[in-house]
Amino acid sequence: MLTGSSATSKLNDGSRCAVATKGGLLRKRILLVDDTLTVLTLEQVLLGAEFEFVTAKNGADAIKTAIARKPDLILMDINMPVMDGVESLRQLKSDDATKHIPVVMVTTRGEAVNQARCRELGCDGFLTKPLDRDRLQETVRLILNR
Repeated sequence: MLTGSSATSKLNDGSRCAVATKGGLLRKRILLVDDTLTVLTLEQVLLGAEFEFVTAKNGADAIKTAIARKPDLILMDINMPVMDGVESLRQLKSDDATKHIPVVMVTTRGEAVNQARCRELGCDGFLTKPLDRDRLQETVRLILNR
């Protein structure tokens, strides 16, 4: 359940949509991308109610959702069906509409070669599972406060 007030925002097509606020301030929107519902739920619980969350189950959906919902940050898994996180990252960072959105890879694949490849493509951070609440929160806040 969302608490707080709401505001409206004008979309590119001229329509308006409700925007979640907390205490009258716009909440930062985070796109969570993982093919496992448990992980998506855990990320929301660990980050808390101060953010607005949108989700996607694979890299292809992440690209569509990022364009439509314009998140302030993307947390994305690497191993997913349809399109993996690395290819999704490559496409997000090569598109003028999404290249400015910071992306943090959240994965069980924490090997140095994966981190190097993701950083080459423009990844802004790298977290390994199992997630640590303090490290997740610190990473998200540091990136959102840049």
